[in-house]
Amino acid sequence: MPVAIGMLRAMADGDVSRPVFWADQIAMELAASTAAPATDGIAEHPADGRDDPASAGGAGPAQVMNDSKTPSGRAHVGALRGVLVHDAVLRSCRAAGMAATYRFGSDDMDPLDELSPGLEDHLRPHLGKPLHAVPAPPGVDAPDLATWFIDELFGVFEPLGVGAVTYRMRDVYRSGQFDDAIDAIVRHAGAVREVYRRVSGSQRPDDWLPLQVVCERCGRIGTTSVSDYDGETVAYQCRRDLVAWAEGCGASGRVSPFGGRAKLPWKLEWVAKWHVFGVTVEGAGKDHTTRGGSREVAAACLEAVFDEVAPRNVPYEFFLVGGRKMSSSRGRGVALGDMARLVPPDLLRFVMLRVPPRRAVDFEPDLATVSRLFDDYDRLVNKVASGACTPADVALYETARAHPAERGPLGGSSVRPAPVSRSLPPFDTVVSVLQLPHLDTVAALERGIGRQLSAGERSVLDERMASARTWLEVFADPAERIELQHAVPASAEALDQRQRAYLHVLADLLEDCPWQGTAVQAALFDAARCTPIAPRDGFSAVYQVFLGRRDGPRAGYLLAFLDRAQVLARLRALPYDAAGLWQATACTSISEAVDWVAEVVPGAAAPATAPAEVVLRPVAIDGVGVSGTGMSGGAAQAPGSPASVAAAGVELDVLDSQGRRHRARLALGGPGAAGSRQQVAVAEQVAAALTEAGYEVRSAPRRAAPDHSAAPGGRARRASAG
Repeated sequence: MPVAIGMLRAMADGDVSRPVFWADQIAMELAASTAAPATDGIAEHPADGRDDPASAGGAGPAQVMNDSKTPSGRAHVGALRGVLVHDAVLRSCRAAGMAATYRFGSDDMDPLDELSPGLEDHLRPHLGKPLHAVPAPPGVDAPDLATWFIDELFGVFEPLGVGAVTYRMRDVYRSGQFDDAIDAIVRHAGAVREVYRRVSGSQRPDDWLPLQVVCERCGRIGTTSVSDYDGETVAYQCRRDLVAWAEGCGASGRVSPFGGRAKLPWKLEWVAKWHVFGVTVEGAGKDHTTRGGSREVAAACLEAVFDEVAPRNVPYEFFLVGGRKMSSSRGRGVALGDMARLVPPDLLRFVMLRVPPRRAVDFEPDLATVSRLFDDYDRLVNKVASGACTPADVALYETARAHPAERGPLGGSSVRPAPVSRSLPPFDTVVSVLQLPHLDTVAALERGIGRQLSAGERSVLDERMASARTWLEVFADPAERIELQHAVPASAEALDQRQRAYLHVLADLLEDCPWQGTAVQAALFDAARCTPIAPRDGFSAVYQVFLGRRDGPRAGYLLAFLDRAQVLARLRALPYDAAGLWQATACTSISEAVDWVAEVVPGAAAPATAPAEVVLRPVAIDGVGVSGTGMSGGAAQAPGSPASVAAAGVELDVLDSQGRRHRARLALGGPGAAGSRQQVAVAEQVAAALTEAGYEVRSAPRRAAPDHSAAPGGRARRASAG
């Protein structure tokens, strides 16, 4: 029994984990089908003149995937959606134990019907000619336009691990492979006209034949109409007014439609491919699979002419860039070559295949989107490496690999060899460090993650750095490039008091923080909870004082690549109103402070289930916060002198069960309260109330300077968001 059929039965019995990878599902359904497909013409007429490669054979009916592209312009990245969808099904079929082959063709017999941007003057005289008959532009090392355009697409097949046999339609027609199909289709022209009328509502004249021939005088194929087939030749006219985009020469005559002197309209060419190549699977973009659309017309013609059933359809949505569909002939979209340089092969396969074909892929090559792609792929690798994954995760991982080890039986839950987990600097961090010319890039990145990379990780990092250079060179807007400011920029003076306080709180937290990207990033969020301030406003303050802008790369990683002393000095460079911060955020009673702790750590009254530590710290509150110098160094002014003390209070630092810091403040009054018995007494009352509620409480030494710290979120007055 084929593996996939057994898998289907196991799924029905509930023995296989869900979900199933979408390509595996298609393969299992194909294997369960009892209809053996026709394979006429595959071995007898290899489309590219070579022997057909072994099709990774197995038991069960052979599966033949087919897809093609009209080389009417430089390939954009969207052209890969169909390429990789079919390749994924190919891999899943082989993993299911089926013999399977994938063919991909260049539809270079199609006429040139649009002018590619920048090539208008060169191409205009050749409108209407077959694409293979249009000369390549001057200076291009290619024999013709079609070869130039399609070779860029074919050139990424090997790096992407696409297992397709390529062919060119000029060779298919010239070799005679389609001669019998042309004869049959033209003889059944009446049935074809009826299908067009019934399925799509398209009315064709009674003498119309589904064929285009190459004009013997001007060489155009898009301007010819054909009639009167006698079994050996057809009558044709090269009409001046047949189409709006090209003008025929007016010639007429009779010509044989065989041996490459004619081609079928593309819907009928689809029919001929299905029949001659024995295609069992061919998907199409959603624009071709609507009711009454081109695929439905082709399927009906296949049945009417050859009494055959159309291949399994795998309809797929478009690959969009910023929500827009791309077009090769109009030069709209991201060039395939640029995208292949930006996104490594495994990740390019991953972004195309991680969602089912019926869902669009919208990918904008901005820094945030590209960084998220790298993060998502790293998470998948680590899930599979740890074994904490589903069979669908494993299948996606293997299918996304450009050159994987041989997959085990379809639906298996393990991969051999298993991937090695990795912890690499985020992509946007790599982009940032590459823009800091005074740093040794690799050494700085290793310092940021706190360890030396393994040989395998270093190889991946080298690939990631190449991608980052491409992003900076090709895709980055000027505003997206960063420049570290040598002093606090003038624009930072506009930061409000809470943002300034956040910077000082962050500096306090970073005094003893491990100088690694993840730890510094966590401190940034801790500081927001302890100020309190909305994280986005706190991060914006960091970007303002270091980069002179409101946004930027992951701030924690950026800071970890800089000198700690200089970072702390820069964070403390802008003064702030410490007394004003206390007035805006402090609790007004002991009960309010205790309630705040309970809100921060829900269920903390049962410390076994929600352990939390509370640190009480007496604080002398300065009227004006610390001011200091910039990145060049220098010590901050010491606060807390008798003349500067405006009030006193108690800070409550809470470390919750997830290791996040929170802070609340309890104000006690004016200068007379500082260090007074009242301050000590209140701290003792707070400690008693929290201990009774089940918290672990300890006291910290009194400090004169306000220490505000911690991470995202926060509360204004009882820790509400700022």
